[in-house]
Amino acid sequence: MKNKLLVLAAFFALISCKKEFKVNDAFREEILSKVHIQKDTLVVFNTLLDSLDQKNISFCEYFNYSHYSLSDSCTLILDKKYEVRLGNYSPEYFEEHHKMLSNAIKNYEKRLGIDENSARIGEYIEVTNDIIKNHCITQDKK
Repeated sequence: MKNKLLVLAAFFALISCKKEFKVNDAFREEILSKVHIQKDTLVVFNTLLDSLDQKNISFCEYFNYSHYSLSDSCTLILDKKYEVRLGNYSPEYFEEHHKMLSNAIKNYEKRLGIDENSARIGEYIEVTNDIIKNHCITQDKK
């Protein structure tokens, strides 16, 4: 009887230690393992990934939405406002687009609980690493 209880206790201990998979685990294992990032930068980037894991959002979903989808939305709004035709954009258009997009990204990051430092590190890493950039482009097409 004592052995059965020990086996049962070990079984429950094993089950309780089962790792819970997070949305960015595969990204960390498959993509980040191929990229050389300075240790202190990687710590901050992992903070961003942890924040995204809590919201069940992949890094590529976050980046593609915050930098492409939001930009497209701003473009649609401003194209109507400025009655843009045939790529005739004014300096005012670009200035307003930049401000509008910056505010939209900040609000999105705030809703996700992402601090500005982590967000900027994430942007830097995505833009400067072809492996990550190509991975996110591929993910966006799926």
